[in-house]
Amino acid sequence: SRSSPTGRCTDLQIQFTEAVSAVSEQKDLIAKLEHDLSTMQSLSAMHRPDAEGAAIQYLETVPEPIKEATALFYGQPSSAGTQIPEGQVDSLLSIISSQRERFRARNHELEAENRLMQHTMQALQSELDNLRADNIKLYEKIKFLQSYPGRVSLQSRRTAQQAACFETW
Repeated sequence: SRSSPTGRCTDLQIQFTEAVSAVSEQKDLIAKLEHDLSTMQSLSAMHRPDAEGAAIQYLETVPEPIKEATALFYGQPSSAGTQIPEGQVDSLLSIISSQRERFRARNHELEAENRLMQHTMQALQSELDNLRADNIKLYEKIKFLQSYPGRVSLQSRRTAQQAACFETW
């Protein structure tokens, strides 16, 4: 059944659905990563006087790893008290950036694969429609041919009967 156009079309529809969900997941991950990076950048852009001492209200909503990475990146001590060397902070940023680029590249690959699957599905659907039309035409021809020999045999029987009548005279 999988070698038939319908089975192949079903397989391609399943692959297409999987590719679309993978692309959606990748887009969500990219958006989350971009949001985390922008949160990191906006936190670093804030200026807080040392004498003020009041907690920033929305800082509580930022995930702890981002707080730590941001604080360490800009040389402020983190709440956890762990110190990451400057080289590791730079490598963290490069890791995140390269991960983002890998996700983007994979997203582009999946989108290209998605377009290819859509094109293939359209071609298979067109082929399926053509095969159905051919089947209908063949069915009509078969019905016509089945009815045609019946008439011929009836006529040939009449002709044979007439010939038999003439021969008997």
